[in-house]
Amino acid sequence: MRFLLISDTHIGNPRPGYHHQEPLAEPEPLFHALAKFIRENDVEFICHAGDIIDDGSREQMRLAAGLFGLLPCPVYAVPGNHDLMFPESAQWFPEELPAMFPEGTTDYFLIRNGIRFDFLTSNWDDRSAFWDGVHLDSNFQKKQLDVLNSGPQDLPRIMITHSPVCGVPKEQTGFPSVYHAPPESFEKAVFALAKEMKLPLILGGHNHLNLCVTKDGISAVTVPAFREMPFEVKLLEIKDGKLTMQTCSLADFSGIHLPYDYNKMHIQGRFCDRTLEIEGF
Repeated sequence: MRFLLISDTHIGNPRPGYHHQEPLAEPEPLFHALAKFIRENDVEFICHAGDIIDDGSREQMRLAAGLFGLLPCPVYAVPGNHDLMFPESAQWFPEELPAMFPEGTTDYFLIRNGIRFDFLTSNWDDRSAFWDGVHLDSNFQKKQLDVLNSGPQDLPRIMITHSPVCGVPKEQTGFPSVYHAPPESFEKAVFALAKEMKLPLILGGHNHLNLCVTKDGISAVTVPAFREMPFEVKLLEIKDGKLTMQTCSLADFSGIHLPYDYNKMHIQGRFCDRTLEIEGF
């Protein structure tokens, strides 16, 4: 089984406010390149880790539906903070993008080839499934925990959520402190939950960079923003009980190149942020 992790497509905004590298203003050519990559690599489906659109509106959801409709495989998604900028956004997503939210809700699980995938909405303060544009105190609430505890509990499993569950270490950035860290309470709670549920892999986005941190046998992975040079995605394969991950760029594959800020090369990550192997799948 092969699948992709992508994140932070920010459809509807030609130049998203938060970015590390130059974003592609018109993303359709990149979706055509992604479709070709999917066919050539026998990708079965895509996990989208959120910020599908930029302002949480129905209008942008409809733009997204057109672009994701260009792809030759299913896309399963979880919303990010930018996706939840209206109180009704979480309700609108299954209506406007039903194929991306196949259970009719933004919190759900799917079983593919004997692997359980848990898609859980990151909340950003004490309100559920809404972002006020300011607060970023990521957390899970009862609704998300109920999904984790429902259904079969004896399958190998992978969690997908938008907020990273840990910060970027100083060794990767060279900064004097950990970068882009979520609340410490969220990090501790999610790693404890993953350990309790024997959940070895957490996939996310939000920070727009490659990251892989492993603690107590649990790996937390993020991927750069899809529309930022060099347009990276993560290709994951599960075969013979082993999961492998590699990071792939669509820049040379697509022939699309934009200016690159070499002062921010840390966003591409180290070798250990770009590859991963986990036994027991």
